[in-house]
Amino acid sequence: MFKHLMGPKRFLLIEGNQEEVELINQFLIKCEPQFQCEAVSNLESAIDYLTSEKFDIVLVDLGQSEITDLSLFINLRNYVQEIPIVVLVEPEQEFLGVKACQSGAQDYFIKDYTDVRLFKKIIRYALEQSAIENELRSLKLIDERTGLYTRRAFLVLGQHYLRLANRTARGLILFYILLTRGGDDVEIVKAVAHILRQSFRRSDIIACFGGGQFFVLALESHKDSVRIITTRLKNNLNVLNIKQNNLSGKWFDISAVFYEPGSRNSISFLIAQAYKLIEEQV
Repeated sequence: MFKHLMGPKRFLLIEGNQEEVELINQFLIKCEPQFQCEAVSNLESAIDYLTSEKFDIVLVDLGQSEITDLSLFINLRNYVQEIPIVVLVEPEQEFLGVKACQSGAQDYFIKDYTDVRLFKKIIRYALEQSAIENELRSLKLIDERTGLYTRRAFLVLGQHYLRLANRTARGLILFYILLTRGGDDVEIVKAVAHILRQSFRRSDIIACFGGGQFFVLALESHKDSVRIITTRLKNNLNVLNIKQNNLSGKWFDISAVFYEPGSRNSISFLIAQAYKLIEEQV
């Protein structure tokens, strides 16, 4: 399905240091002679290029460009939703790469202009991830009531992110939220969807399965985060409990399953585990 993703590719590089531009250009040619690169130094120029020309991928040096402010990065991400973005970071600034991924970047590369194999793998996965997301957008696999992903979209994206977790050795947490009352009330379902968006990061995958069932895949999460996120989510949902007169008492259940990188379990297996945990709570 994704054999076409490698080969000739055109990069737009956002980089404020001309010496770094030369290094990156040489590195790209070393990775693949058919890689082409245009460089700009700021966000405004990048948007001008993206408006008038076609690029396959955007590279952003978070240490050397003006886009060290993640709010500017988010503006870029919103403008180029259909083009994958990979950020470049210094070894001591890996946290910027993680934050960029949480804000919508496909991946980040810690600068090492000798590691051709890793860079090509990152580019391939970024292109694959972007292709999947674009396909889902074109198929309109979005729940019309909530604006969240449907079950089908969640299964496709979920399996992709499990593979990515295995590659990056970063864990995931699957959350299952079951409305034991109010699941057939459109306004309550919409309100819960809104709370889930507020409770999780933009990069996390949130889906409505129907029947008062919601699933969230919290990306790049630690096992220790399960309790913290669950508590925050319960508190946020309890606020809705106060606002809705017909939701007095216990009206939802939550379960969470941590995915250990390398375990090779499928997204369907994690969902089954989440169902089982809910049943054990009854």
